[in-house]
Amino acid sequence: MALLESVPPFGPLAEEVHTLADSLLPSRQDPVALLFNDAGFEPPTLTWSPTRSALRHPLLKRFYDVVEKQERQNQCLLAETITEDLLGLHDLGNWFIYLEAETPEGPFRYRSYGQAVAQTYGHDMTGKTTLDFPEHIGVFFSALYYACAMRREPVLAIHEPPNEVFVQFWHRLTVPVCATKSIGKIESPITGFLTLAIPESDLRAGMELMPDPVMVADAEGIVRFANRKAREAFDGGCSGPWDRTVFDYSGLDLTLDQSPEDLIRRDMIDERRVLRLDQTTLRDVRVTVSAARHRGAALYVIVIRID
Repeated sequence: MALLESVPPFGPLAEEVHTLADSLLPSRQDPVALLFNDAGFEPPTLTWSPTRSALRHPLLKRFYDVVEKQERQNQCLLAETITEDLLGLHDLGNWFIYLEAETPEGPFRYRSYGQAVAQTYGHDMTGKTTLDFPEHIGVFFSALYYACAMRREPVLAIHEPPNEVFVQFWHRLTVPVCATKSIGKIESPITGFLTLAIPESDLRAGMELMPDPVMVADAEGIVRFANRKAREAFDGGCSGPWDRTVFDYSGLDLTLDQSPEDLIRRDMIDERRVLRLDQTTLRDVRVTVSAARHRGAALYVIVIRID
């Protein structure tokens, strides 16, 4: 018996099942999926007008609750509600992004870029536009905000960042902002967007809690992340830009003899003492070099123990 003949009919759900199956065929990938696939990334997931239960992070739920309490025009926030008090909410403020739209079609310019978002990304995008992001990300952000303006409703986007960003996924909940309340059937224009951007990364979260300075570097020895202790010890508490060598970032005279792939394959941990240039003084410090995989890439994990 043929496989399809062995499957019972779907009855009244036949049309729904067939429609859904058709949408899952590779040949029916939408342009957003193709954009990410062509760049070597998994397609993002988009949820329009998400319910509170669809939000996986507690800060996203908190943002949802805050928006519910604000005066709105249908599903849009009013521009007058985007105040310093709102942007500075103690548990959300560092993750807020506020963009202004010169027209509903763009360009979309960052007027406020949360400190925690900037630290995670490694760059402060304040004053820049969505197209100042590299390659497919800039195109995706521009299209996402344009669609949000056209639909005039909130959207949750979950997507992979570029490889140099030490995050598994970004969760972005965006609410459109309109100038004033609509008058009759004339809708008030969309003038901006308020986004809460939350990174998801188990490795990153664990490293932030470690009591020693920790750096993550790629196979070329370029630092892609440093935990809080490392930022305080080597970078004045700042974060990024994440494009410096281990020596330029930390002053460690550290030669990475084996690739992170080799360290993973051999299940090795390299422990040694190296010199660190601290302003004009050389200090002897203990260093442990291991490796871990993040989104398929092998990365160095460098732990520094400063006596």
